[in-house]
Amino acid sequence: MKCLLLLITLLSPYCWSHQYLIEFQVLMSTEALNDFADRYQVKLKKLTPTQPGGLPILDRVYIAHSTDSTHQQTMIEQDPAVKSIELNEELKVESYSTHWQLNRYQWYLQNNGELFYRNEKSKVGFDLGLQKLKNVIQSETIKDVVIAVLDSGVDYNHPDLRPYLAWKKEECDENGQIPFMPTEDNDGNGYVGDCLGWNFAASDERTNEVRMPLDREGHGTHVSGLIAARGVQSGFQSIGVNTKILPIKVFDSSTAITPEVSRRNEQRQYRMSRSDLFLRAIDYAIRSKVDVINMSFGWSNLIHSQLLFNALMHATQEHNIIVVAAAGNDQKNATVYPCTYPHIICVGASNANGEMADFSNFGMNVDLFAPGESIVSTWPLSQLSLRMGFHGYDLYSGTSQSAPLVSAMAGVLKGINPDANLIEVKRMLFNLAPYSKSFQGLRSVPSFHNWEQIDRDFILPHFKGLRTAIYQNQQGRLFIPFTAYSQGRVKAKIKIEITGDAIENSQQEMDLELNAQEATRLPIDFRVNDENAHHELQLKVTLLQNETEQIYYHQLKLARNLFQDAEVIRKPVRLNNRHPLTFRRQQQTLSPLRNVVNPHQPLDNSLFYLPFNHEGTHRIFFF
Repeated sequence: MKCLLLLITLLSPYCWSHQYLIEFQVLMSTEALNDFADRYQVKLKKLTPTQPGGLPILDRVYIAHSTDSTHQQTMIEQDPAVKSIELNEELKVESYSTHWQLNRYQWYLQNNGELFYRNEKSKVGFDLGLQKLKNVIQSETIKDVVIAVLDSGVDYNHPDLRPYLAWKKEECDENGQIPFMPTEDNDGNGYVGDCLGWNFAASDERTNEVRMPLDREGHGTHVSGLIAARGVQSGFQSIGVNTKILPIKVFDSSTAITPEVSRRNEQRQYRMSRSDLFLRAIDYAIRSKVDVINMSFGWSNLIHSQLLFNALMHATQEHNIIVVAAAGNDQKNATVYPCTYPHIICVGASNANGEMADFSNFGMNVDLFAPGESIVSTWPLSQLSLRMGFHGYDLYSGTSQSAPLVSAMAGVLKGINPDANLIEVKRMLFNLAPYSKSFQGLRSVPSFHNWEQIDRDFILPHFKGLRTAIYQNQQGRLFIPFTAYSQGRVKAKIKIEITGDAIENSQQEMDLELNAQEATRLPIDFRVNDENAHHELQLKVTLLQNETEQIYYHQLKLARNLFQDAEVIRKPVRLNNRHPLTFRRQQQTLSPLRNVVNPHQPLDNSLFYLPFNHEGTHRIFFF
């Protein structure tokens, strides 16, 4: 961003053209912060409120507005008071919408097998089992839960949504509405007048816009309706029979860029956001004591914010919040964040015929699938319904629609089992979603039709973050994580196989026995025969448990540990549009190495390459 007005540059000591997120080693006094700002000519602003109850890891984080870029960042990084500094990334938001017409209404709740859109097949009973759920809750005590929807806001005037939003009476005005410019923070959470969530995408934080998470484009309203909307007159239903929606707005249509058309003739609308908005939104969700967070979007795996990763891990591990994210609509192995983060439930899309939707991402980063093709839900009353013609409702497809259905199911399970932790909720969800070869060996669609299997115990392998097999001196060892989703001790027979053109095929068999919720890692050794061969590896894990065989596949990259190789000459290499980082050994140029280390762990002595972006900015995707 450049200084466009000369008047501004004359009246202001600096033109704040860069933003960084700075994490200090300790809590800083006002005097120390002022000295720091003067020393580096930056303007500091605290990221989150000072009131307790949010993310403690953000208490020492400030946004720094700067006039310089790389040189200044390097200087700040070397300051002993600074723990970390990272660019406040500009993220390009992409929303997917397909121009499909409505043929059948909510097939995903009750599928009767009728012909579907374009006469596509529909499988009887392949749905979420709403009627079965209604029967279950007649004999179960179920507690209300709150699901935070991080999205474009919500139409809080929609009659099917308004009764099921998490209104905070003590922060509303005397009419139960969002107050106008209040001065009292009645609940002491640092957000004055947060009657219904918060708008972190507001153009001016000093106006009442921050208290109005109103959806002006539709994505957030469509997602929210799938979780909790119910209508007497409309007859609309949702799986979240016990849920309230807390809208947290992190995207705004005011930043729309020229639409583009994808290979599937989808209309893609790009928008911009920043990583600090997501950090504030997660902090706000924690302060609001939500049970589930729904994120129907993702961003490129070329962008890694350690602060965002830490925030999400803190939410799941320390506050027992279930976080659900969309897998993406690119018909490929899902590698988007936050889906690939551990402990995040990543959701792909299925169709009405009991198959994986043709647009859905897949792979071992995907935990579950859920209906995502031709999905009817609520739509802002101020917007036209382009596909249905019914005011207040519209039809969309995507993993954006799949994720909230799983969020709603997780909310139901938390309501029935309020003390359940993440592993227990995943155990119940996985039991509702049977293993299926038609979903490439992944868990299929969770359905309350399978309620009688809810208490089964089992062991599962995990491949999130497992992207490379690193070797040195022709030898390598790979560790495969396993977790017991069980209430007691559980057993399984395990067979691990690793194959590829560059290695000797290797396999290992063993009996595995784990205690309730215990996690372990099993090793498999391999030997590299040809360093110049294709470095794709295939990992196959076969489990025999409960008299059932299950097979899981995962692809890896073979990568050499060069930092401990005495023969390697380290030279700076210029990055351009064609070549990632390469190294030379004597007169031989080594093959470019990709994805060598897990970016979520501290860097070890393995070589990694520095990704770049062709467009000079980063994308974040609505799914």
